[in-house]
Amino acid sequence: MNEFVWPSDFDRAESDELNRVCQYAEELWDEVGRLQTQIESFKSFTDAMLGISWQGNDVDGAVIQELAIKNGLLKQIVQTGPCSDVRCICAEVAEFPINCNRKTYLDEGGDSHAS
Repeated sequence: MNEFVWPSDFDRAESDELNRVCQYAEELWDEVGRLQTQIESFKSFTDAMLGISWQGNDVDGAVIQELAIKNGLLKQIVQTGPCSDVRCICAEVAEFPINCNRKTYLDEGGDSHAS
């Protein structure tokens, strides 16, 4: 398959529609790159989890979260108060300020909180 050749700036300047389509294609291209990075993070995390299980070991929640942070699936933020009126596990188990783990990706429901 041949590599895509982007239209020249001159051609894009001549056609608003071509420019709009190219801008949208560039946004999609960026999204593909972001998704490829996420896939690699999930693969690394999965490999780590399988490696532990294939050695006959069990994994507790703290280790799972540590591996998720290491592989870029979770990030820690300092939370100074409840993150939500609906559901904030940190508020139920700790006092603020606290390090809170957040997903670096959104699940299907748009939730970034680590469950």
